Amino acid sequence: MIKVIFLILAINIVVLANDKEDKIYNALDVYAKVLSHVEKIYYKDVNLEELIYKSIKDMVVSLDPHSEYLTEKEYKEFNGDLSGEKFGIGIEYKVEEDEAIITRVYKGSPADKLGLKKNMSIEKINEVSIFQKDKEAIDELINGKLGSSLSLTYFFKNRFKTVKLIRDNIDLDVIENFEVNSKILYVKINSFQKNITKKFLSLALKNKNKSIIIDLRDNPGGYLNEAISLADLFIEKGVIISSKERNKKEEFYKASKKTPLKGIKVVILINSETASSAEIFTGAMKEHKKAILIGERSFGKGSIQSVLRIKNNGALKITVALYYTPKHNTIQAKGITPHIEIPKYFVMQKKEREEDIKNIIKDENKNKENNLFPNYLKDDKQFITAVNFLNN
Repeated sequence: MIKVIFLILAINIVVLANDKEDKIYNALDVYAKVLSHVEKIYYKDVNLEELIYKSIKDMVVSLDPHSEYLTEKEYKEFNGDLSGEKFGIGIEYKVEEDEAIITRVYKGSPADKLGLKKNMSIEKINEVSIFQKDKEAIDELINGKLGSSLSLTYFFKNRFKTVKLIRDNIDLDVIENFEVNSKILYVKINSFQKNITKKFLSLALKNKNKSIIIDLRDNPGGYLNEAISLADLFIEKGVIISSKERNKKEEFYKASKKTPLKGIKVVILINSETASSAEIFTGAMKEHKKAILIGERSFGKGSIQSVLRIKNNGALKITVALYYTPKHNTIQAKGITPHIEIPKYFVMQKKEREEDIKNIIKDENKNKENNLFPNYLKDDKQFITAVNFLNN
């Protein structure tokens, strides 16, 4: 088998009489010989195919944190996430210090219906402890056939609880929205998936003349063209974004002059998890003076990845370019700074007013406008600042 691998590697390298090509050939020769030694003398049998794919993964991820080789299974999951089609229990999580912490629960999902929330710690799945397991191993426990069940034990507020979940189709909930009051529309974009611009425009046109709060907090990005087309709804002319690939001229993406939402007042909420395509949109809106930004400095992912399909063998997701804001500022490792900086845990002091005193004489004729936003946002200082800004 090793001889076959060596032949394949050798055939694909044209040996030219220069140092660079010789070094590449020699490196591949070393690679094949190391594999051969592992196969022959390692103390136990090993799966060489798995070793080779692992070395490919390690090689690609060493380039930068956003480049990676995706197995066939990982590619299908990745493609499903971006298309908005998925089934499961409806959570996202991160592995941190040997713990799996829920970072998001999709609205209406099995997890949401049973009360799972952000920041809960997953302890067991089907009675198997996930302590010190990596994300791939945890995914294996969580994923399963549509309609099948699993038990999940979580820890939250000093107590353990086990729930039974049925895997179901998940609406990725890319746009959440409600009317804050008669003047303001709130729209949360969770990621830039397909048809985001079309859905957003439909919502905005149904709520004509309303100011808009666009919540991009925790938005990891998504399709570049969706971020550009969303900005194009507001920006009349000029560059929305530019990008520079290796050995190519800089490419400029300009506004189309079709601006159905021209003149709409916009506040954009961002935080340290606002990244990639979400930063492209935010940067363009800021520099064209089409929005006020409130929150925290964004993540700072200023690179573009292409996904190259490898037939029946997954895909290569690789960084191919850097992008720049309309004023040619880089976002990479810098992020977007908001106009009004409010830390996530900022505590706003409440000053006592007449209306706060017990047993006061109330103005029964006062026409108070109903606030229609959900309770979970009532103490959200970034959101409240945005509402007050637009109300005033």
